[in-house]
Amino acid sequence: MKSVKKLVILSVLAAVLFVVQVAFSFLPNIEFVTLLLIVYAHTLTFGESFLVILVFTLMETTVWGIHDWVIGYLWVWSLLIFLSKKLHPLFQEKAPLWAVFGAVWGIVFGILFSLQHGLFYGFSAGLAFYLRGLTLDIIHAVGNYIILLLLYVPVSTKFAALYHKALKQDSGVL
Repeated sequence: MKSVKKLVILSVLAAVLFVVQVAFSFLPNIEFVTLLLIVYAHTLTFGESFLVILVFTLMETTVWGIHDWVIGYLWVWSLLIFLSKKLHPLFQEKAPLWAVFGAVWGIVFGILFSLQHGLFYGFSAGLAFYLRGLTLDIIHAVGNYIILLLLYVPVSTKFAALYHKALKQDSGVL
């Protein structure tokens, strides 16, 4: 029964990513997905985090359709999880460090998608994709910095407590 409960929890976490992303989609490149995935990475295993990314990405296709970004989401968000897990022992719960990481990630995110475009469509297409999106990458970086600086500690602390409580709690239903 614990595995069913965990699967339900992971599905809810994916749904939270989806709802937050769609709710704030009117703001160009201001998103809370980076914050939440970093927080998830500190509590979940890599496999559990990847499952959340997979379900989240599939949910996204219901709104935005299927295109090359789906492949990008799977490997780029997975890289964020991997890096977050590796940096957590060094950064611990220090919001300023996570804020700088989030800002750098905002730029790296655009670079990684540009590299993918270059692989799929040729170097000039990748370069054009990067240059066209540079302003949005800067907005992404600034947004990530502010969001992580202000929300990382409270969200991380609350999430870890709620996640462990949910796993221990026996509701009689799951």
